[in-house]
Amino acid sequence: MSAPAPRLVVRSVDPVRAGRELLARGHLQVLVPSDGAARALGLERTPLTLATLVRRAARCHGRLASAVTRRQALFSACASVFGEDEAAGYASRGGTAVAAWLRAGMPRARLGLSERNARWQRVASHYQRALRAQGAIDPVEAYALVAQDPPPATALALLGYMSLEPDEVAALDALAGPGSLVVLPRDGSWTAAADGVADALAACGWGCLERDDARAPALLEAWRAPTPGAEVQAALAYVKRLLLEDGLPPAAITVVTRDLERYAEELRVVARAYGVPVRIERRAALRRTPLGGWLAALVEVLADDFPFEASAALLRHPFCGLLDQDAFDAARRWRPRGFGAWRRALAGCRDGERARATLAALAPLVAPRSRPRGVAAPADGGGWRVALELVLEGALTSTTRTVFAAALLGWWRALDDALPAEAAVARAAMLRALRDALRVVTVPGVGSETASDARAAVRVVAPEALAGARVSVVLLLGAAEGIFPEGV
Repeated sequence: MSAPAPRLVVRSVDPVRAGRELLARGHLQVLVPSDGAARALGLERTPLTLATLVRRAARCHGRLASAVTRRQALFSACASVFGEDEAAGYASRGGTAVAAWLRAGMPRARLGLSERNARWQRVASHYQRALRAQGAIDPVEAYALVAQDPPPATALALLGYMSLEPDEVAALDALAGPGSLVVLPRDGSWTAAADGVADALAACGWGCLERDDARAPALLEAWRAPTPGAEVQAALAYVKRLLLEDGLPPAAITVVTRDLERYAEELRVVARAYGVPVRIERRAALRRTPLGGWLAALVEVLADDFPFEASAALLRHPFCGLLDQDAFDAARRWRPRGFGAWRRALAGCRDGERARATLAALAPLVAPRSRPRGVAAPADGGGWRVALELVLEGALTSTTRTVFAAALLGWWRALDDALPAEAAVARAAMLRALRDALRVVTVPGVGSETASDARAAVRVVAPEALAGARVSVVLLLGAAEGIFPEGV
C-alpha cells in the first residue's frame, strides 16, 4: 500500500502561474478568495471560498446566525452588561470586540484584565449564550468548531490567499486531506504574512516546496493630489488615455479604494464628465437605498402613531402614491394625526380600493391606543410577518415591487430570522427587528452609470475583491500613509 500523498505549502513569486500548473496535475477541491482569482487561474466556474467551506462544515453544530439575529443577540448582551439605556450605542460598535473573544475561543477572564476588556468578555459570553438558546452560532466561531470536530478530510487546493488568521489555519488543517496544496507568494510585499501561514502549517506537519518561477517586474508609480476630488480627476484622466491612446479594454483596468463610500459619488460625477465607463462594485445597507428609506419611514410612522408630516410624505411617495394631490390639500387644512384620523383623510382619495386594503392591513400593526376595535395584534413572529406582507402588497405599487424585488427578497429573508414564526414577539420587539433589518441587510449599490455591460466598464472595487486576481493596470485611490497600503 502506497503512502498517502503529502500535504504541501508551495511558495512562488508568481502564485497564479504556480496555481495553474499544479491544478493541471490532479483533481482537487479548489478554494479561492474572489471571482478575480478564479478568472486568473482560468477556472470556468468560481469555486468555494475557505469561509464558505468552513461554514458548511459547521452546520452540524447549529445554524449560522443571520446578521439580524446577531445584532439582536448583541443588543441583548450589551443590555445585560451596560444597561438598556446604553445598549444601542455599545452594540453599534462592539462587534469587533466580541468577535475577537469568539475567535480566541472564549478563554476565561484572567487576573489583571482591564475593566473594559472584562466587560466585553462578559458581553461576548452573554452574546454566545443568546445565540445558543436559538440553536445558532456566530460565523466567527465556525473555524474553531470545525477545527475541533471536522468532517472527513478531502484533498484541497487553496489558491489566491495572501494570509490566514490562526483559526483559519486550524480549520484548513482539519479539513485538508492527503494531497492538499496551499500556494503562497514569496519575495513580494506579502512575504511576511505568508511566512507566518507557512510556518503555522509546517508546525501541523505540512511540507514546503519552493518554486523558481520568474515573473516580469511590475511598474509602480506614486502620485500626489491635494484633495480626493483632484485625485479622482487625475486617475480617470489617466484611465481615459489608456482607453483611447493605448487601446486597452476597460476590463483590463481596475480602480481600487478602501473607502468606496467616500469616493463613489466623486467617481460617478467625474466619470460622466470624462466619458469614462465605470462600474462601482459595492454593497449598501438597505436603509440607504430608495426603497429602504421608504421602509424606514414606514417603521417610524408606526412607532410614532402616524404623525402628519411623516405620514403624508410616506403616503405621497411615488413608491406608494395613495395620497393624491387633492386628498393631500384637504388633509393639510386639518393636519390629521393618528391612525383613525388618516383613515378619514384617505376615505376620499382616488385609489380608494387600494387605500382601504392598505389601511386594513395596517390596522394590526398600529399602537394599541389607535388600533380599531375588534382588531388584534399578532402574537408571534409569523403573524407580524404576514401582516407586513399584506401592508407592502397594498401600499407599494406593482412597479416598485418589481424594480426592487431583490431588495425585498433580502428584507424578507432577514425577517425570517428576526421574527421566528412560532416565537412570541411583542410589538416593540417587532419594530426593533425591522430597524435592525434595515441596518444590516445589504443590497448591491449603484453600479455603472455609463455602461450596462460589466465587461465594457472599468471596475471600481474594494481591495478584497482583487485578492488573488491578475489585472493589467490597477489604480489605487486613497493610498495615504498609514491608511492603505501601509508600505506606500
